[in-house]
Amino acid sequence: MEIKAEKLQWNNEWNSGNEDVDKEHQELLALLNDLINVSIIEMDFEKSIDKLDILIEKIVNHFDTEEEFLANMEYKDYDKHSKIHKNLIGKMFQLKQCYQNRELNPSAFFSFLADDVIIEHLINEDIQFFNLFSKS
Repeated sequence: MEIKAEKLQWNNEWNSGNEDVDKEHQELLALLNDLINVSIIEMDFEKSIDKLDILIEKIVNHFDTEEEFLANMEYKDYDKHSKIHKNLIGKMFQLKQCYQNRELNPSAFFSFLADDVIIEHLINEDIQFFNLFSKS
């Protein structure tokens, strides 16, 4: 039986107007696609843990970079946005532990990463400050 996973595609409507931010967002999506492929298609648990560690590190670094930019731009909702990042990171590490202990279905974890961390956060939260890029 052949298993296929649909790749998540970048939507140009998600472009922020900042080339560096868009590049990071697209890289996170590509890393997530790679993780899903290794985990679900190749079914290589150890390799998926390595890919997961890379993705999580990139997400945390991206959030740090984003927060630094928002602080420098004196973004009015900085505290709220930073708290959202902290909550997502906390849940991400909690789910990672469950995944490593094989207490969590990989698709549930990857759905959280795709839906909550990358796509929903980008669409519902990050888009609120994209207008700041025209000022930087």
